[in-house]
Amino acid sequence: EGLVLTTARFGHETKNQGTVGGEGTTRTEADPADYKNSYVLVKNAYQINDEHKVKLTVEHQQKTKNTELLSGNGVSIDRATGTQTTGFTEDENRRTRVSLGHEYQNDQGWLHSANTQLYFQHAQSENYRQRLSSSSNRTESGEVKQKTYGMSTNLTSLIETAVPQALRYGFAHHQTEFGSDLYCNTCSTGLTFDAAATTKQSKTHLYLEDEIALGNVFITPHLGLLHYRSNPSKAGYNQAAEQYAAVESQKETIFLTKFSLNWKIA
Repeated sequence: EGLVLTTARFGHETKNQGTVGGEGTTRTEADPADYKNSYVLVKNAYQINDEHKVKLTVEHQQKTKNTELLSGNGVSIDRATGTQTTGFTEDENRRTRVSLGHEYQNDQGWLHSANTQLYFQHAQSENYRQRLSSSSNRTESGEVKQKTYGMSTNLTSLIETAVPQALRYGFAHHQTEFGSDLYCNTCSTGLTFDAAATTKQSKTHLYLEDEIALGNVFITPHLGLLHYRSNPSKAGYNQAAEQYAAVESQKETIFLTKFSLNWKIA
């Protein structure tokens, strides 16, 4: 079984309540803009046998937007560049995600069901802005990137005794890497730097819970363990006011406990 879905949208700037057109600071209408959004989703599942099923999902999304900076015309850019005569921006966002899943179901044996998923995602945002004057121009570009990947597994075992029980347990690991860059080669100082510290983050979660059935009353104790770690890098990044908010590694491990009592009304 499978599914293919694709969409595309095209549009212009969002209308506002402004009534003054033209250029410069007196303009109250929205700056002209064109955008295009596209999305593709592909899902496929294959039933290997009565017990095993694998699933593959791929999705991609892309958004682009081009804007004329009419409201900035006649406004000073900086001392070196001068006054803006024309300008525009180009924004683009892309995201791609791939996941592979496996489902197991068996009414016999100690393991009743299992659901496992592997996934990877890459997201990126880019911005390009150019402002021109009669004598020079200022060009800036920036990008933000994020990579995410991980794995999760959830299992269930049924214990058929005088007191029926359902054991649920599993783990998940989530890893994220993100960073950003800013470039302005036409600036007087030739700026190139990280707008934020490049950082790696990870989360690991393990849990075990036991659902005990006493007639129409269900008692469920739950115990979990969560470990979090964040490792930022100072390479290419200048931290302002570091004495108040230093860029440094963090880690934490905590236990998560929960107890629930439910009554099923027949």
